[in-house]
This record gives sequence, structure tokens and C-alpha cells, in this order.
Amino acid sequence: MENPESTFWATTRKSVVFTDSWCKLLATDKLRQIWPNHLLGLKRRAVGDLNRFMSVTIFPLGNGHVSHALSRYQDLLTDGGKSDLKGCTFERYIDYLEGGTEIEEWKAFLQDRYLVKLRLASEVSDAQR
Repeated sequence: MENPESTFWATTRKSVVFTDSWCKLLATDKLRQIWPNHLLGLKRRAVGDLNRFMSVTIFPLGNGHVSHALSRYQDLLTDGGKSDLKGCTFERYIDYLEGGTEIEEWKAFLQDRYLVKLRLASEVSDAQR
């Protein structure tokens, strides 16, 4: 990430989806996870593996750090680049899932894995009643 000739920076420059393809903010701790994930889709599209992709960052509700980082990252994208990137909370993502038994099992797994605080808060509330 530090080398301006690295694949990270070459992909960034060739993608033409950044308002400033040399912006050093991309390699900072605040954006270090969002940027490479987005670049993976950009690179795969550039080499012809994909026609279209969506880079989605899923994070817990109330995580201001990720919410702010996504907003800041989107500010560095052109209008066309913004269409490749979305943010979604775990809570919202899990609520949107619908389907048969396999999907319901997946939802249950995600709820147990990522919504522990909500479950524990609910259990405490139930115990207090």
C-alpha cells in the first residue's frame, strides 16, 4: 500500500472511479479495509472476470467508525464509482434475508454470531420482567 507502483495504486489509477487516484487517505487506517475490498472488484472487472460487482461493507448498527469511514470513502469516488459501493448494518442485512430452511438457518447463525449484544440485552430485559 505504501509503494505508489503497487497493484493497489495501479488499480486505483486505472479504475477512474476516484476523484483523486493519488489520495494518500486511501491507505490510512480509517479506509484501509474498505479500499482493498473495493479494489478487488475493480481489478476483477478490469481483467474481464466480472461485468459488474458491488462492494458491500456490513457492520453493526451504532459503529460510527465504519459509518464515517464509508461516508469519507464515498466522498473520494466519482458518481460512477459510488454505484459500486454500499454499506449495510448487520441488523438490516439479516432482516432482509428471506427464503427457505437454509436461509433461515443462515439468519439464525448471523444473529447468534453478530447480534450477541442485542440478544443479551433482550434476555436481561426479559429476566427483569
